[in-house]
Amino acid sequence: MKIHLLLALIAPLCLAASDSSNLIPNGDMKAADPGQGFFISFPDQGAYVKNADFVKPGKLAGRTCVVMEGDDKYMGVSGLKVMSPLAKIEGGKHYKASVDLYRKLPQTHFKVFAELYAIDPHPEMSSVQTGRIPAGDGHPALVLVYKRDFQWKGGIPPEEWTKVETDLVAPTKEKVKVFGKPAEVTYATIKVLALGSGTKDFIHTAGASHFELK
Repeated sequence: MKIHLLLALIAPLCLAASDSSNLIPNGDMKAADPGQGFFISFPDQGAYVKNADFVKPGKLAGRTCVVMEGDDKYMGVSGLKVMSPLAKIEGGKHYKASVDLYRKLPQTHFKVFAELYAIDPHPEMSSVQTGRIPAGDGHPALVLVYKRDFQWKGGIPPEEWTKVETDLVAPTKEKVKVFGKPAEVTYATIKVLALGSGTKDFIHTAGASHFELK
């Protein structure tokens, strides 16, 4: 599946927590196809054209997860990435996003984002423009309207599963504009980047599991 990314600006979000079941389909990777719904292939995205060669469902430290493994040629600058299946969301509601991370080497590090999308008013551009997800798997063409990075204290210990999380409030229609017009946020995904040391001396093995949005 092809996917493209865009950063757009909206009003700042306030923070809050919420209790509900996981909104990300197959976020626990327990489907018959553990990778069902996950985005790992980005053939039109420059540094990520070979991402799917190094990112696949598998097992690490006893867990089913998305395994990201490659040398610094692919991990050192842009990293390898995975995006969770899309979760349906509503503007004005409170959400908590979390994901569990694992790394073999202390030189490996992560960047994690919660990304929110609105319906793309120009779906014909989805296959040629960044910042868009073409229609598929029951969802319309989407455009990225907000990107929030996870912040956590301390590092991720090597060879140990560690949960990272963030809280957010999905913006209301009045705070989101697409091509200058108000738009409703409709979907969210959690994106994980695994990056190497940049020395080209290491093979990095990292994993992400238990993608949750509640």
